[in-house]
Amino acid sequence: MRRWFDRTLEGMNEVNVFLGAWMLISPWVLGLVHTHNAAARVAWLIGAALILFGVGAAEKSDLTQQSTTLALGLLLLIAPWAASFSADWVATLNSGFIGVFAVVVALHAMHRDAEIYDRLDDLHERFREQLRGRIRQLSRVGHSRDSQ
Repeated sequence: MRRWFDRTLEGMNEVNVFLGAWMLISPWVLGLVHTHNAAARVAWLIGAALILFGVGAAEKSDLTQQSTTLALGLLLLIAPWAASFSADWVATLNSGFIGVFAVVVALHAMHRDAEIYDRLDDLHERFREQLRGRIRQLSRVGHSRDSQ
């Protein structure tokens, strides 16, 4: 399973294009065009975004690609309730499965990407320094109030 994920991540652009292509054709394949127009529109919009991003991602950083895939996957997960088509279980399952797949692939890619670890470590250090500075400021304000 791990080797499959690693091969999938090497072709993340292709994964995005594949997921997007499925989302574009799934309303017709699953018969959603005539029953749930909202589900079809969501599938077409997110599918087009995945394809456009997958094709244009060669110029983007890995972090941008992974973050966008994660965001689009999360959108697919909440879309049935946000766009009011959760009563249609076929549309909900389609959106959910593709959303979960996109999220899992993006999170796995983020997990194994050292660049992200470095950026998160830098952000964590900056946050800790800012927090320490705020605590020092607050303790000085507290001490000055106590001495008055």
